[in-house]
Amino acid sequence: MARNKKYPLDQQKLIELLQNHKDHLTSMSKWNVYSKEHDLPHSQTIIKYFGTWNKVKEALSLEQQGQSRPPEYTDEMLLEYLDRYKEEFTSISEWNTFAKTNQLPSYYTFTRHLGTEIVEQKTMTMVWDKNKLKRLILSYFPDTPPTVAKWMEVANKEKLPSHMTIVRHFKSWTQMKYEVYRS
Repeated sequence: MARNKKYPLDQQKLIELLQNHKDHLTSMSKWNVYSKEHDLPHSQTIIKYFGTWNKVKEALSLEQQGQSRPPEYTDEMLLEYLDRYKEEFTSISEWNTFAKTNQLPSYYTFTRHLGTEIVEQKTMTMVWDKNKLKRLILSYFPDTPPTVAKWMEVANKEKLPSHMTIVRHFKSWTQMKYEVYRS
């Protein structure tokens, strides 16, 4: 390590210097802003002395915050959550918002562990793909394609996916009409 005359030459002296500023060692980015304003060492300089940012915080007896391993969920735990909170599974985005607020697993965690089919069966929430959307659209509009306004009117009343879900899968409303009614 190259010697920097501006900062202490050993780890102990650096710890002593940082001790007076440890409330600002919450994250590297926040520290870098603070250190620049107060002529203190950059986070990368500090890491050279300790090896990692977490070791810096450990040396100063600070709580480890931020990045940690996500919790491990068993299939049984996830099935219990599905049963307990199935009324919150109105859509993937609604669930993820609810889950984040209540520190629950994301929709992706459920499907990764249990599979899409089980999640759909337990929650009655449909994960849409082109084929499912084609069948759904044809079931409501068997002869002619709906306009966006007509679709949204039915979708709101029947709790169907929005027109944006259809556009996301087909790339455009026009492309959906072509694939559903001309294929």
